[in-house]
Amino acid sequence: MGAVAKPVFAALQVEEAEALALLEGFKFAQGVGARKVEVESDSLRVVGLFHSKSPPLADAGVFILDCWDVAKAFDSVSCSHIFRSANQAAHSIAAVAVTLDYSQSWGSDVPDWIKTVASADLF
Repeated sequence: MGAVAKPVFAALQVEEAEALALLEGFKFAQGVGARKVEVESDSLRVVGLFHSKSPPLADAGVFILDCWDVAKAFDSVSCSHIFRSANQAAHSIAAVAVTLDYSQSWGSDVPDWIKTVASADLF
């Protein structure tokens, strides 16, 4: 398990922000040397764009294209949709990210508050 919180200093649409979060997650996984990556998103549209066979034309498309490029570095990638109610860890981290002036990431030393929220997402 790992986590990254990165402030965004731009006005993005929700779909763009979700796609950027996906990209940042892939970059984080690449940075820690992950080979098998499993990501979950509560944005059905972004998951669908990631799995599409043709270049996405949506506003989030540029981020999805970058996701495709980074994902090539992994042995396997799973990207699936989950309901928002099962994705509170991501929303808690995003709430922290908007208060930051810089990126913060955690490898195997994920803070207890993230572990607690992530564990609750499992039930």
